[in-house]
Amino acid sequence: MEITLNLSEEQWQKMTFIQQHSSENILALLEMTINQQYEKLQIADPDPIKGWQESGFIGCGKSDADLSTNYKKILKETWSRKHDDS
Repeated sequence: MEITLNLSEEQWQKMTFIQQHSSENILALLEMTINQQYEKLQIADPDPIKGWQESGFIGCGKSDADLSTNYKKILKETWSRKHDDS
């Protein structure tokens, strides 16, 4: 692939400075920059489904906001309504 760049004078000076102080050519600098940005984006935007699968997450549901403190009472009421024989 061939790429043509139109850099500002400031960017050209920065790139020249980097080349002089790192002994890297333009292609190597571009490859490093692409790889660094790619890695950053991979970390910042991981696959959400993969994250849930790896965490061991089983599932979720909808209930009262105070379920964690009143779960026994809520379950008893729910089961009573579901299994009410009267």
